[in-house]
Amino acid sequence: MDPLNWKILQLLQKDGRMSLRELGRRVHLSTPAVSERVRRMEAAGIITGYRAEVDMTRLGKPVQAFINYTVSNRDKPAALKTIRALPEIVACYHVAGAVALILVVQAENVARLEDIATKLGRHGDTVTHIVLSTTFKAEYDTQTAHSSRAADQ
Repeated sequence: MDPLNWKILQLLQKDGRMSLRELGRRVHLSTPAVSERVRRMEAAGIITGYRAEVDMTRLGKPVQAFINYTVSNRDKPAALKTIRALPEIVACYHVAGAVALILVVQAENVARLEDIATKLGRHGDTVTHIVLSTTFKAEYDTQTAHSSRAADQ
């Protein structure tokens, strides 16, 4: 990873739909040169995809919650089957510590969230945290990561 690749990553994180031509213009490379750099980063697994950011409120799912889910090893297969069957669960993290899993839920209302917690409760213990607002949502800043890494070397 050289400074140009870091800059390309930074630009693509801000606008994943940026054309290769515009990307090349911003980093002072030809379109084929920047295309090759992007292709190599994709092949290396550095760039893993391009995604749309979605406003869940406009999709009718304004209630966001985090559920701490404690499940025994014996009940884990059934719990994971339940998790996969609930489309409102948009992420599931296996974590170290007192809780086995942290789930991210987007639901249409609190009653549906309660229903989800009840279904999960059949296989383990849940503690639900409803998000009141998002103070900030940071994007991974590749420029800062590159700068701090360069300073360490």
